[in-house]
Amino acid sequence: MDVFTEEIRNEELWELLYADDLVITDENEEDLRRRAGEWQESLERGGLKVNVNKTEVLLSNREDRDRIVIHERRGSVIKHAENFKYLGSTLRQEGGCEAEVDSRIKAACG
Repeated sequence: MDVFTEEIRNEELWELLYADDLVITDENEEDLRRRAGEWQESLERGGLKVNVNKTEVLLSNREDRDRIVIHERRGSVIKHAENFKYLGSTLRQEGGCEAEVDSRIKAACG
């Protein structure tokens, strides 16, 4: 994925690549839509396919709870998640890490 996406990666924003997993972040909805489309287009040019059924959008914002709607390039809506597990850690809509810390303590004690 590094090779296929080198021209679109943004050093100023947080992007996390691991094997075939990707996390894209942005500070506003319109830029996130644009960047998601750019990533999908770049990956497809490299022969990779984005599995929309495994793709989720998570808004991490403690103040604004409105859901955002992101479409993939062919028009399918990417599902919204309140939390999801990425590389063994749970990312939550509310931000923070309290639930993750509690989960790890329970796992260690159990």
